[in-house]
Amino acid sequence: MLRKIGFTPHPTMRRIYGAIHLDHVPWNFNKLDFDKESEEYEEAIETLENELTELRKMARQKSTEEKLSSNIEEKKELFLEKVAEVLNNAEEFKDLRTPKEKIKQQITKLTNKEPEGYDLISIEKRNERTNKNEYKVNLPESERTRIPKKTQQKKRLYITISGQKINFKHEFQHFGSAGTSKEYHIRENNLIEIYSNYDFPAYMVTEDKAFYALSHVAECISSIIMETGDAQFKTMDECRDKILRLTCEKIEQFREKY
Repeated sequence: MLRKIGFTPHPTMRRIYGAIHLDHVPWNFNKLDFDKESEEYEEAIETLENELTELRKMARQKSTEEKLSSNIEEKKELFLEKVAEVLNNAEEFKDLRTPKEKIKQQITKLTNKEPEGYDLISIEKRNERTNKNEYKVNLPESERTRIPKKTQQKKRLYITISGQKINFKHEFQHFGSAGTSKEYHIRENNLIEIYSNYDFPAYMVTEDKAFYALSHVAECISSIIMETGDAQFKTMDECRDKILRLTCEKIEQFREKY
C-alpha cells in the first residue's frame, strides 16, 4: 500500500520516501486500509511524526536552497548595487559620508565587536561541482607549484560612513524556524555581514526573495547608521524607508533603461 504517513504531504517533502512495515496494525473491515481508529495505528503515527521531525526539517532546508536560483541571486546583487549607489552618492546621505571624529570612534567601537558564534574562513568555489552550494576551504600552499584556478570577477560592495569604506554582503542562511528573520555582524576588517533566515516563515511565503533580502539589508544598515550617532535621521524607520525609497527608484530607472 502506497501512503504518506508521519508528515503532511507538501512539495518540500517530496524527497522523503521509503518503506515502513506496520504488520502489527490491524486492517479495516474491507481490508483496503489500516484501521485508523485502532490504538496501534495512532501509536504508529505518533512515533513516526516524532522520528521524522529532523528529516522534515532537512527536506525543507534543501527545498528552500534549490529555490534560490541564479536569477534570484543576480536580481539580489542588482538591488544591493543600487543600495551602495544610493548611500555613496545620494544627497540625503551626504552627512553620513562626511568624516566626523565622533562617528569614527563609534565605527571603530562597532567593528571591534567579538564575532558571535562562528569563525570566518576563506572559501572558494570549485571549478566543477554537482552541488551549487558546495564549497571548499583554502588550504595553505604546499611547496609544489599550484595550478592557477579559474576566477570570476565579483563586485565588492561598500558604503561610506564618516569617510571610511565599509564593505557589506548578504547571504541566506539557516537559523531555524524559531530563529530571527535576519542577523547582521560587523567584523574587524570593516565588513558588514547580513543574513536572512531561510527557515523563517516569511521567507517561505514571500514571492520576491530578492526584495526580501533588500528589505533586510536596508533595515540592518539603517540600524548601523543610527548606532553611529548621526542625527540626520530621527528614527531607524525613517532611515530605512529613505534607503528603500531611493534604491527602488534607481531600480525602476535601471529597468526602464534596459
